[in-house]
Amino acid sequence: MQGSPLSSDIYRSVKLFYERGQWDEVVRNLQEVVKLEPQDAKAYYYIGEAYRFKGDYSSAIAAYQLALGLDPNFGPGYVGLARARLGIRRGIPVLHVMKE
Repeated sequence: MQGSPLSSDIYRSVKLFYERGQWDEVVRNLQEVVKLEPQDAKAYYYIGEAYRFKGDYSSAIAAYQLALGLDPNFGPGYVGLARARLGIRRGIPVLHVMKE
């Protein structure tokens, strides 16, 4: 999906916040992407990742489900959903590395 130049700039910021573990900033910035591109499943996925890393598994699951609702073939959404469900059951965070 070709994003707008503004959302591309936001994604660059998101990547830095993600690498630093600044999950609230990741969510805040990706919510801006969602306003610009409401059909961007990847933005919802990374919102889910940020919530999962914060230990907010319910919000993570909701975000992953939004991503999958937009694109049922988006494999990372299923992986994130499974990790969040494991986190709820075990209380153990499962790490993931952001890919370009």
